[in-house]
Amino acid sequence: MTTDNLFQSPSNDASVSMLPTRRPWLRRSLAIGAIGLVIAILGIVYGVFLVGVPSQDLSPELARQESLHSAVSGWLAGIGLCLMLLGILGFFSVLITRSISRITA
Repeated sequence: MTTDNLFQSPSNDASVSMLPTRRPWLRRSLAIGAIGLVIAILGIVYGVFLVGVPSQDLSPELARQESLHSAVSGWLAGIGLCLMLLGILGFFSVLITRSISRITA
């Protein structure tokens, strides 16, 4: 048996099917929700570590920095929560749409 025959046997076939996945919207909505959760957690952690407990008597420069870090933390947490809610709504809308299409079909 030659080595050419070994590579032509069907058991060595390594072709990958390029068919589209059946659930792209379901995966996208879950990915958006997961990214939103990560961003929200990063915003909260950023606020805790950089702003933390505010000092009593701050110089104007430190007060500005603390205000900036607090605003960035709030925006990150807010954007993350919005993305997470968008992912959850997308997930449930895909599930409801599929269940309705199965009932009517």
